[in-house]
Amino acid sequence: MKVLNLFAAILLSLVIAGCSIVSIDEPVVPAPASISGKTVKITVSSGSGGFSSTGTAEMVFSNTTNQYVINGDTANIADSAGTFLYSSSSNIGTIAVEDSAFGKGNFNLTFTSTTSGTYTADMEQNPSASQTGSFEVQ
Repeated sequence: MKVLNLFAAILLSLVIAGCSIVSIDEPVVPAPASISGKTVKITVSSGSGGFSSTGTAEMVFSNTTNQYVINGDTANIADSAGTFLYSSSSNIGTIAVEDSAFGKGNFNLTFTSTTSGTYTADMEQNPSASQTGSFEVQ
């Protein structure tokens, strides 16, 4: 019986040690080099400080200029427009915007696949404002 208990204890220790040591790293999906000419559909999970806490919208980026429009769902997110500057590093795409509705801000897109992921947003004029959700690039 002592041998069986000892064997069970060793097996349990190996399983626990294996679970904490062995990890399968997900490959990093690089953010695209450009967002121009694309549409980014967002679904809001949470928001505060002037950002909507629910809703959907499409951000449509020009292929020829640094202009974009937001087509909101009208119930929660209003339409707006502005200028943008996009940059990427690793799996993060950052869209710096100057928007007609909320001024300067950033949308930080974290790509978990080549066309989708999660985002956070902030606005310069209200540092406590934030929004999170998911996105899909089309």
